[in-house]
Amino acid sequence: SFFIGGNASMDVCKMISVDAGLSLINKGQTTKQNYGILSDDYKTIRTTITYLEVPVNVRAGFDVGSGKFLIGAGPYIGFALGGQTKGYTRDINGTLITKNTDMAFGSGTTEMKSVDFGMNFSLAYKLSNGLGIQAGYGCGLTDLNNIAGITSKNKVTSIGLNYTF
Repeated sequence: SFFIGGNASMDVCKMISVDAGLSLINKGQTTKQNYGILSDDYKTIRTTITYLEVPVNVRAGFDVGSGKFLIGAGPYIGFALGGQTKGYTRDINGTLITKNTDMAFGSGTTEMKSVDFGMNFSLAYKLSNGLGIQAGYGCGLTDLNNIAGITSKNKVTSIGLNYTF
């Protein structure tokens, strides 16, 4: 997953800060289902959702070189802006069949929930000019699926650039 965003940082003490931000992030999954007798009878489904995400993290910072190494954790809330599902399969002659569908958000059984809540864990390096690179893991706590008995939660590994002001 790739994201881009900005953070506002407030120092609590020399080593601890609270960061609130706004990020644009893509989250998705690939599912491969074997539905036939032969090992190559399968259907692949790729789902991608773009979120506007608001993370709030508590970070510990350590001076390293001309910047600061940061480790942090905290909650996030994400609002789905849109998404797409792409399905790939082959017909009996081996011809590739592709179907693209825009995702619908809401509370119906054919829709996904549009709000995601979870926890972020991050490692970052921030230069003295505010530009930084960050790697993180987001663990969704919200079941995004509206079908009873089927659970769908975001679990995302990400890397990206950010700017702290």
